[in-house]
Amino acid sequence: MAFTRWDNGQHGALGSLWVMHVDGSGERLILNGMSQPKSPVWSPDGTRIVINVQQGGRLQPEHRCSQQLPSEPLLADEDGDYFRAVVEVDDGEVEVKYCYTLLPHPFWGLRVVDVATGAFEDLPHDRFSYAPTWDPANPWHLVYDGEMGLANLDLDQGTAWALTDDHNQAAAEHDPFPDHAKFVRLAVIWYDGSHLVGIDEVREASQDGTSGLAGASCDRTGSAPWRSVYQGDPDPRGDDRGQPG
Repeated sequence: MAFTRWDNGQHGALGSLWVMHVDGSGERLILNGMSQPKSPVWSPDGTRIVINVQQGGRLQPEHRCSQQLPSEPLLADEDGDYFRAVVEVDDGEVEVKYCYTLLPHPFWGLRVVDVATGAFEDLPHDRFSYAPTWDPANPWHLVYDGEMGLANLDLDQGTAWALTDDHNQAAAEHDPFPDHAKFVRLAVIWYDGSHLVGIDEVREASQDGTSGLAGASCDRTGSAPWRSVYQGDPDPRGDDRGQPG
């Protein structure tokens, strides 16, 4: 099994990737010095692990003043207020500004790590890339939760493209028993705003396992023959992306 550790729970804290046997023996450090690694996923052959790592963004609350309020969530002050209006008068001109504090907003990328050597490579990703899942039928293929919905990633060619265009679909998990001849199935957790409302089945059309996956269709049955378990923020697009896993 693979797991991660963080030095502390603060944004930007360093962490490490570990493996051990399922009985708890043989614990071994694979890679350290990463910013809050999480969500490790094994490759089908067990030689590599892909993980989420924090890569830039706003790691601390940031105080700003502007003529318009931002659309992103704000941090309340000690009085419970999210902003205050400041009126400035200069040579008879009146200007109103809003002062507020932005929440931390870190970016999350993807990294693949060689289990034997600890060598790693940062993969193509969106600014916010979460919950990678490795395709058991096509070892070159990953799916992750991107900014605009689920995204495909070709590890061999280093290219990414959309799987779905619905940003409410998140935290996919490949069917562990794929039908290689027909399609690859995904169980997809579905969010409505910030609430879990069901599990979809996304079917990725196969191209004989050669040049990629042609497209996807979604069957919103609300159930699937397997389940994907997500631990952390109830909405993976919140500013807190959960704890080490």
